[in-house]
Amino acid sequence: MESSHPLAYESVKSVLKHMPIGTRNKLHNSCSEIRTAEANAPLKIERLEFHNGEIVIDNKKYRFYKSICPMYENPATSKNRQDFDYDDIDENGEMENFVDSMTPGDVLITTHRPNFARRIPEFSSHYIKYVFEDLKTGYTNTKYLKNTRVRTCLKSIAVNMLGGRSSAIQVKNLVNGVHDGVIYLPENLKLQIQNLSTNYAGFLEAFSPIMDPDFPLESLNLGNVFTDSPWLRHNLTKKAKVLIFGPLMRPHHEGLPPLSNFGIDLRAPWNVSNAEDVIGIVNRWMKSDRKNGSFFKTTICRANHETVREVLENELGAISRSLEVHEVDCPDHQNVECQFLKINKLQSLIVYWIPREDQFKGDLHIQVVDAKNQ
Repeated sequence: MESSHPLAYESVKSVLKHMPIGTRNKLHNSCSEIRTAEANAPLKIERLEFHNGEIVIDNKKYRFYKSICPMYENPATSKNRQDFDYDDIDENGEMENFVDSMTPGDVLITTHRPNFARRIPEFSSHYIKYVFEDLKTGYTNTKYLKNTRVRTCLKSIAVNMLGGRSSAIQVKNLVNGVHDGVIYLPENLKLQIQNLSTNYAGFLEAFSPIMDPDFPLESLNLGNVFTDSPWLRHNLTKKAKVLIFGPLMRPHHEGLPPLSNFGIDLRAPWNVSNAEDVIGIVNRWMKSDRKNGSFFKTTICRANHETVREVLENELGAISRSLEVHEVDCPDHQNVECQFLKINKLQSLIVYWIPREDQFKGDLHIQVVDAKNQ
């Protein structure tokens, strides 16, 4: 005869921690008996994204717009409906203050805002357009909500899905697209983030109180950043294992600042490093105390690579030989010409270039390797 005894508390937690957030949220709302166990079970999220008027949690996207249309018209069919990305206009058509709308848990990214001053037409109806999308199946559903605000809707989603946790939520990939305004979050939220991507570097300072300081990032993608930017010296940037960004150079720049990350990836289609900067990086890495496997990647044109190759050979005594490599962008193993530089008895520095499809640009790789295996 099968046992009808309920699962023990710890067993329930063990089962719940393997469930996706959507399933756990449904159980939390429908089964009061397991709510405590659900709130205490570790939660893992594959994907978390923040954008203006939008939050993405795993494969579910929740998008909100401020919509207005003439009175007595159905917003779903009205040809005169206007949708706005920002819901920061009061009933008189004047801009509201970001700070005034914040509640406990919210994160202010910046008080700067685009100049979208506009008046709401008289005799209009106000709605919040809510678009739900399942990114895995493509299913979408649109509703028009009355008597609410975009910030209220975003806060409700965040609290419902992310709030009430007794421990930090583990997030594999977090993407921030918010440049101005507020990210609406539950109170006392803590996140352990593995990979973070943001195209607004100021996000680091604003969001750092939400992040577990004892859980350093595996990778940090800052988008385009000036080489003299203070964000390259931010504590989160320094602790990230792999740092990815597109360097922007000011006139008379002094090159890249010293970066101590295990991996540094400057590859970007719009950026081409010059030979002088690359040679300077090689010289610094030859003198630094880096671990085996540490790497540096950047985009460089063929002519600059030839200059680098000649300098390494003629001035630094690099030895060239063929080496089989495997890169994420190149699924097949391939033999490339590598230059070897001896750092010490235990380590060598290898430098090689893999051309892209146009053959004009390519990816230059610098890596610290075990000298015994070469």
